[in-house]
Amino acid sequence: QKYIEFEVFCGKGTYIRSLCEDIAKKFDTVGYMKELKRIQVGEFNIENSITVQELELNKHNSQFIDSRLISIEKLFKNRKLINFDNKKLQLFLNGVKLTQNFEDGIYRIYDINDNFVGIGVVENNLLKRDIIIE
Repeated sequence: QKYIEFEVFCGKGTYIRSLCEDIAKKFDTVGYMKELKRIQVGEFNIENSITVQELELNKHNSQFIDSRLISIEKLFKNRKLINFDNKKLQLFLNGVKLTQNFEDGIYRIYDINDNFVGIGVVENNLLKRDIIIE
């Protein structure tokens, strides 16, 4: 049995199974994908990953958790932020879409005391809640 092993650097929307089929067609044969190993997605790389077993073994080790897991706040650190007073924050948390004159996109949401609350999405000048940290 013959096989081909290759690495692909691609953007989103690339279907590796389709790529395998296309390669097989070029060789005038049939083929299938035996294995797929995703080694990077955006800024996340497999070298910085942990296994489920490592997480299970260290779930009570706060130093391990703090050093290896990425918080939602840190994940979106490059996004602009919005601070809300208590009244607007309550509306936001209750799912009310708030009028915001900001560019469409994802925003970090903070309360009046600069505590991270979650993520909101602005579309057509309306902000809606997306991810809430409790």
